[in-house]
Amino acid sequence: MNDRFCLRLLTPADLPEIWRVRHAVQENRLAPDHTITVADVIERMAPPGRGWGVELPGGKLAGFAIACGAREGADAGRIWALFVHPDHAAQGHGRRLHDEMVGWLRGQGLTRLWLNTQRGSRAETFYRLSGWVDCGPRADGHDDETRFELPLTTAP
Repeated sequence: MNDRFCLRLLTPADLPEIWRVRHAVQENRLAPDHTITVADVIERMAPPGRGWGVELPGGKLAGFAIACGAREGADAGRIWALFVHPDHAAQGHGRRLHDEMVGWLRGQGLTRLWLNTQRGSRAETFYRLSGWVDCGPRADGHDDETRFELPLTTAP
């Protein structure tokens, strides 16, 4: 914890703040036909997943991230969510959350990570600059999104 923020694990009690941040973002918005439920969020924060938040003084979240560790026998993990409230953009919170997730997933012995994000978004640029490889459009008909993969090595 420093005097401006605390990077910490999320719990189900953080759901109101997670939704506040998620609905404030201007890119990668939830489509009306794409329903994510409270149960979806809780399930992904539970093992083998985990969630982190950047908490500001007063308890508000500046951003949050949720990673899905590999299920039994799989070699890949997934970045399910990484969002920073627009009022707190460009302050390094996304980088902190990203690096925490990648480090945690690497520690599980995974060989690669994957995620989907909106084409032409700041997130797409962020992931490219972070070493993620663009694998092209999603294979399930969401052509407005692209799939990224990050090969992991054992070195930090």
